[in-house]
Amino acid sequence: MKGMEFYAVLKSLRNLKLGRILGVEVSMKPTNSGPAKLYEVDFCEWSRRTATLLREKRFDELQLPELAEEVADMGKRDRREARSRSIVLLTQLLKCKAQPELRAGSNALAIIADQREQVALLLEDSPSIHKMLEHELPLLFARASRVVVKETGAAYAPPADCPFTLAEILNSDFLPE
Repeated sequence: MKGMEFYAVLKSLRNLKLGRILGVEVSMKPTNSGPAKLYEVDFCEWSRRTATLLREKRFDELQLPELAEEVADMGKRDRREARSRSIVLLTQLLKCKAQPELRAGSNALAIIADQREQVALLLEDSPSIHKMLEHELPLLFARASRVVVKETGAAYAPPADCPFTLAEILNSDFLPE
């Protein structure tokens, strides 16, 4: 069995399990025509049609496995963005702490303000991300520390633990001493 065929079989098995969880029947027929094919060749059109079917309550016409996959991916995308922006934010805060003399001459303050604003927007849409950031702060800090060491040179030794709370990191008035 070739790699792509194996992947298709695994995806079909996952979709069958998802169908059982949702209490709907999922067909094992190949998706070479109709809406499932549309999902593979024109995602934007598939999304538009799926939204129409949902609004019109035509649930029996929905491609549930694909829809469930996309809904799950939406949450992953927001979490990934929050992590990424938090790492950039932490990196800039650590640079300000390590090299306070460079604050005025760099764009660090603008980057910090922008990243805070973008994280705030994500938190407005998905407040549960706050809990994730709080939980993952040590990991995010470790990643940001590695970036700072690469960018500032080996002379900088970041602290072992994050010196900032999440509230400080997100506070628009906070800058490290």
